[in-house]
Amino acid sequence: GGCTGVGKTAILHELRKVDQQILDLEGLAKHRGSAFGATSESQPSNEAFENILAFVVRRVTPTKPLWIEHEGKHVGKASLPLGILSWITTTGTLVMLTMSKELRVRRLVDDYCNDQNLSKVEQLEQLKNSVNLLSKRLGGQRVKDALRLLDEGNWSEVAGMMLEYYDKLYEK
Repeated sequence: GGCTGVGKTAILHELRKVDQQILDLEGLAKHRGSAFGATSESQPSNEAFENILAFVVRRVTPTKPLWIEHEGKHVGKASLPLGILSWITTTGTLVMLTMSKELRVRRLVDDYCNDQNLSKVEQLEQLKNSVNLLSKRLGGQRVKDALRLLDEGNWSEVAGMMLEYYDKLYEK
């Protein structure tokens, strides 16, 4: 577990490279798990997501550790089955990752606002749509500020604003 931007998914992928078992729920759901989580691929239906999970879970070796990113009840529009939620919340050891806000901002900018992503006009529009999805929680002025900063290319400032919002959610 850990706050937004600490690199939980990247660490899971590194664990896979050293022959550790992982369950990448965000990868299977084709969603990064936040208002900004939509990927270029559409999410599977909930039924398809559960079928994919069932197939992957059948391949888990019970005698080896299984690394799972701590998630809420949903990854985007996909609901996690109760059994998976139970694995996440009641079994094993929770490893909490921490990282300075400055490094987290840099990670988010690298992940979401790199030149390859923003060369596509639709990616910038998707970022704006994601900010708008949070309008009730962020407030009108903060949304206007974030949209203006996106238009100006001030990615780090927008990422910092979003971390302030998401960090409050993790504190609850």
